[in-house]
Amino acid sequence: MINFSEVEQSVRELKGQIAAGKVDQQTFEARLMAMIDVASDGYYWMFGHKSEGWYRHDGRQWIPDDPGKLQKSTPSQNAEDASSLFFFAAGPDVVEKWRAINWEWFIVSLIILGLIAWIIYSSIPA
Repeated sequence: MINFSEVEQSVRELKGQIAAGKVDQQTFEARLMAMIDVASDGYYWMFGHKSEGWYRHDGRQWIPDDPGKLQKSTPSQNAEDASSLFFFAAGPDVVEKWRAINWEWFIVSLIILGLIAWIIYSSIPA
């Protein structure tokens, strides 16, 4: 899980390193990308190095947001929240795809496939 204050400090230090010429642009961008992480709310968060603000990925785009409420939550709340986020680590895009599945038709399709398999299996002579 993301530590917001630590990420902010790391981004500011990284900005200082690129300004001093200690890292190149490619390294700078790679390190920024590595700091994008999932918070206890199940969303990816990143700290904007130009805007000095936080952005949350809503599954489609990065939107400005304030992680203040997440920073104030207790560790036990974070642990409870994290237990329900088992597939968020794969990313919000995956979550949206799972939500988009019409589960009723999926179940009906499995039942039909099972019936077809049973008919085929039972028609094979022993």
